[in-house]
Amino acid sequence: MDCDILIIGAGFTGLSAALHLSELEQDVVVVDAVEPGYGASGRNGGQVIPGLKLYPEEVRKQLGDEKGNAVINATNRSADLVFDLIKKYQIDCKANRNGFIQPAFSNTSCGVIRSRVELLSKLGAPVELLDKETTAEYLGTSSYFIALLDKRGGSLQPLSYARGLAKAAIRQGVKIYSNALVNKIKPLQDRWQASTQKASINANRILICTNGYSDLNNNPGLWPGLNRSIIPLHSFQVATQPLSNKLRQSILPHGHVASDTKRLLNYFRLDHEGRLILGGSGNIYEGKSIRDFSHIVKRIQSLFPQITEPQFEFYWSGKIALTMSGLPHIHEMAPGVYSGLGYNGRGVGMATLMGQWLAELVTDGGQIPGMLPLTTIKPIKLQSFRKPVITATYFWKSLQDRVEGRQKPI
Repeated sequence: MDCDILIIGAGFTGLSAALHLSELEQDVVVVDAVEPGYGASGRNGGQVIPGLKLYPEEVRKQLGDEKGNAVINATNRSADLVFDLIKKYQIDCKANRNGFIQPAFSNTSCGVIRSRVELLSKLGAPVELLDKETTAEYLGTSSYFIALLDKRGGSLQPLSYARGLAKAAIRQGVKIYSNALVNKIKPLQDRWQASTQKASINANRILICTNGYSDLNNNPGLWPGLNRSIIPLHSFQVATQPLSNKLRQSILPHGHVASDTKRLLNYFRLDHEGRLILGGSGNIYEGKSIRDFSHIVKRIQSLFPQITEPQFEFYWSGKIALTMSGLPHIHEMAPGVYSGLGYNGRGVGMATLMGQWLAELVTDGGQIPGMLPLTTIKPIKLQSFRKPVITATYFWKSLQDRVEGRQKPI
């Protein structure tokens, strides 16, 4: 099989790249080891949050003022891109755009929230600072001090969004193949060849969009070092049965989504049928039974005691990718071979934007204004000790949150 561009991975990054490349009249093939949306793209909390996880001042510190400001401005439009694609291609994914709330759980994080509101306001973002009373009213819990309200945020059903991107790409002429695990990539004269168990695909350029699943099925050889440049973690979510009308009037009554300032954060929203979905940072292991989600269940009971006997209908996890810098990575591993990954928990918006960046990069052949800088792969040191280090880090961050959370309001 021949194509202009081969995309490996049918999550938000790969599907967004495929869709944008199809708009540029490129012949595109997408392969996935399982199916579109199988990974964290289909198994996340469904929150569309604009921008990077890092605060603006941290971005400038790493990239410098000029490049940092360009990246901040570009990434702040990530939610716009998501909702624009949903509208343009009429993707049915239960999307709403009622705003994103980031509440502060401590005095220390109150300062962070105030600073973030000030910085985003200067950038022209539609943000507000909510006092404690309004925060409690909007969220339905008195566990927080103050909050940032960003009106650009919203929510969607993530698997429906992924499948909607795939369907739109197919209508545009993209070929998508499931159950096609790539086990080898090699140069072929001035092109590239990728091999699966059943076929070989020749392409002018290759985009590797595997994110937290870069070592799927113990296949670290897809590209040397790529799987060791990130920290894969499972993000855990649970969904209650649909809440009563009375509870819906008290919990997120205006349809906002929320994600707090804890190191091991809580994020929560109501879905289109009134289920409360709450997620949080997980660990290196995938949740397989409801017992593995007990820490998330306890958070619901702590945040929303008005749900006296919560009944849970669904629970799931998906593997996200963290980076040491806190910034996503764009790699050019060899001439014509690129990768974008590492969204640090902001994957709905950032992965969609990354797909657009990669599409523009491989067709324009140069840096895109506002795009993160191209870098080489830098494997994280002590990867052989990754599991104990991650476990220790998880408990350390949990302890920090508990200590900081004991602060009294001032």
